[in-house]
Amino acid sequence: MNGDTDFGIMGASTATLTESLDCLRERWTDVVDVLSGKYAVWLGSGISRECFPDLGALLRLLLDRLHSQIQAGDAACPYRRCLENVIQLTTIHPCNLVEEPPENWTNNVGELVVTEIIAQLWERYPDALDQTVRVNGHTLTATFDLLKLHEMYGDSSKLPDAEHRFLALLIAEGILDELVTTNWDALIEAAHAACRAAADRQLDVIAASEDIDGTGVAGRSRLTKIHGCARKTLADPHRYQPYMLATRTDITAWVKKPEFAPFRDMVHQLLRERPALFVGLSGQDWNLQAECFATFMTVGPIPNDRPRVIFSMPALQHPQKTFLKALYGADHYAAHEDRLVKDAALSLYGKPLLGTLYLLTLLLKARKLAERGFGKTEQVWCGFVKQSVKQWQAFLQQRYDAAADPSDPHRAWRQLAEELPRVVTRFVTMYRDLTVLASPTAYHALDDRHLGMLATAPNVPELNYHWLLLVLAVLKEGWVRRQWELDLPLGVEAQHGQFVLRLSGRVLTVFVVRDGASSLPQMIRERIVDMTNASEIVVIYPSDREPAHLVSPSQALSSTRGGVSTNRFPNRTRSVGPAEIWMRDRVDVNDSPTKLLQALRMEMQSA
Repeated sequence: MNGDTDFGIMGASTATLTESLDCLRERWTDVVDVLSGKYAVWLGSGISRECFPDLGALLRLLLDRLHSQIQAGDAACPYRRCLENVIQLTTIHPCNLVEEPPENWTNNVGELVVTEIIAQLWERYPDALDQTVRVNGHTLTATFDLLKLHEMYGDSSKLPDAEHRFLALLIAEGILDELVTTNWDALIEAAHAACRAAADRQLDVIAASEDIDGTGVAGRSRLTKIHGCARKTLADPHRYQPYMLATRTDITAWVKKPEFAPFRDMVHQLLRERPALFVGLSGQDWNLQAECFATFMTVGPIPNDRPRVIFSMPALQHPQKTFLKALYGADHYAAHEDRLVKDAALSLYGKPLLGTLYLLTLLLKARKLAERGFGKTEQVWCGFVKQSVKQWQAFLQQRYDAAADPSDPHRAWRQLAEELPRVVTRFVTMYRDLTVLASPTAYHALDDRHLGMLATAPNVPELNYHWLLLVLAVLKEGWVRRQWELDLPLGVEAQHGQFVLRLSGRVLTVFVVRDGASSLPQMIRERIVDMTNASEIVVIYPSDREPAHLVSPSQALSSTRGGVSTNRFPNRTRSVGPAEIWMRDRVDVNDSPTKLLQALRMEMQSA
């Protein structure tokens, strides 16, 4: 992107799928680096903006609660004294502070002032939240006693939004293994728990120094909550409440006290070793800036052929520029400021950015699996699959661009977060395990390795995913060429298969499963296949073991019609069972996508 795409602030949060893809295409090297597992992702309150009150709402709540406890006529009331201390952090002095509630506060010329008070307090929120009230020998804090932040942000009834869902999906796909957040809420963890199947990638959550040991293990992801966790604080306040940071005193302790040293060491290590993608985090928390200074002012210049930090925002402000100066060193920053600032700004906010990264994960993994599987010896089929991937992308762009609603700019992204993972999961779990996951939010990754690992792992061709993708490509091509109609099943049970295919007035249920030798008998035993309606069922085996009862390619050539055997079931009548197609068999006798498509059409017509 390099700053050339002009979305502006609204466009950064309301961009359509096509606009988001266009934006990321201009930062393609950075995108590939992210999807190759090279970046640590730092997350802030912006990703939970629509789930919890923002900082302004919290400050207003603090004013309301302090005012509501003031004892009329008591000049020494501790709540009044605390409220006055908060107001003194601003340049405004309401004339009716005690007599009227905040919404009616005015200055000496009768102007309402609460909005301006909150705006000024926003810049000094660590000091505002640092206030205490001494009542009956007990000290009440603004954070835990008045606002009850641990209860508010630990509320288990709050559901994850699309950003949290996309993060959970990227974790499941092996893209994100290091996440750092300043958020108190547990919505990333909740999204991961809802997404995760039993054997899928684990997420280790660190909210206290004692949690660090045993984390950072290969094959597992790690979420480091450097400002603590409300839900863990609710469950174990003795252990976790000291780590839940909100005030000036808290942040000072985080920077200086030895018990927080493991957290600081992790921040140091991540900022040294891995580039950072900041999403929903402004970088204005001065504890992070202080840590950045402490880390980099002593280690010398950093190679800068690629951006070391990217902020998910259209234009950098003073806090982000201060961060960059610390990161690159004052001299280097002064010499290259324009380029460094330009390269560090990415004009997409949470939902469009994370949703597009998830989609690109699927598309680029499919391309890589085809390249690794077919290699250079089968370029016809590799090119055919890659062209199909482009068609799927165009279809999804059209679908979710059409779902964009100016009155609800996030609807399309929430729809994508719900629909696309469900389609991927159904297809993959039916293919691999002949099952459908019971939970509608559970997810099964296409492959749980990031792009960098898929490019080099020696076992990728042996997995035969390229044959699976070829089946998808043929089914898609038949739909594009109007050889048949193709839909997703309406039912959620396994017996509905992965696709509904309409051809010549017939409605066929299509299963794409892995093992030709054992899958169909298992499907019959488990009543996934309804044998009373077997003539309307097609089972396709992309690869793996050949079904023993199917004729070989050489036999097929001796009794074919248009390259397709008319007697695929020796000694069986057509009513015995579902039609079965072994894709490798068909590719052996059809040397182009067009011939393969014609052959499959004829075979399904005669099923």
